[in-house]
Amino acid sequence: MSEWRRLSPSWLAAAFGLFALDIALHLPITDFFDSLAKRFGFFEYDAATQRVFLAIGAATLVALWWCPPHRRPVVRSGLIGVAAAMLLANAFLLLNAIENIHYPQYALLVLAFARAGLPLEGAWLVSMALGVVDEGYQHIVLPRGTPQYLDANDIIFNGIGALIGVVMILAWSNRPSEQPMLSWRAASRLTLLMLVLAALIAPPMRAEFYQWTPGGRRFHLLTPFEAVMIGGALWAGVRRLAARGSHA
Repeated sequence: MSEWRRLSPSWLAAAFGLFALDIALHLPITDFFDSLAKRFGFFEYDAATQRVFLAIGAATLVALWWCPPHRRPVVRSGLIGVAAAMLLANAFLLLNAIENIHYPQYALLVLAFARAGLPLEGAWLVSMALGVVDEGYQHIVLPRGTPQYLDANDIIFNGIGALIGVVMILAWSNRPSEQPMLSWRAASRLTLLMLVLAALIAPPMRAEFYQWTPGGRRFHLLTPFEAVMIGGALWAGVRRLAARGSHA
């Protein structure tokens, strides 16, 4: 088990700076990729973007899978969980290939927070919370390029990306096992409370599972209740990985 280390102000500043940069670049990046879609055609651009992300993902997977032998059991179990989460997200939630950008964004955020001295669970939770802030900012403040709803799908993409960051840390550094920030009972009660609040704020309603875009693409838009359930499952995975650590 390990205690919280002394936090590094410079790395904390770097982590929050990275988050601020992500927010500041939303519209410029949107404009850039929109210009590519207009120039080459949406479907051609989207297919090329997907291939780029698949290549980066495959290279990352191979690099993590063949980490030092004493770290492989925990890293490979984490990678299996990440792969399952990404495949499900791709099958049901992913609308455009560019949404894959959430994965490296939030993996980097976790790396920065962990380097600042936060435990893995803390780095994931803070990154997840900032992901909610990010989506809230896009929904309320940004004047264009965002949906007319708080995008719970993107929040889950952020959580999966943050989980990738956790696995990277376990693969590339000797992290000791970490004491959970909350007991499993307390964490379960907190998740249950969040589920109740989500159901009260946006009561689940019978509706078609898939929504369709004007271009004919289908996707499932997560309700807040569903997002909390999936987020809770990701959190449980992070807790288990952090408790195992990567020491020889």
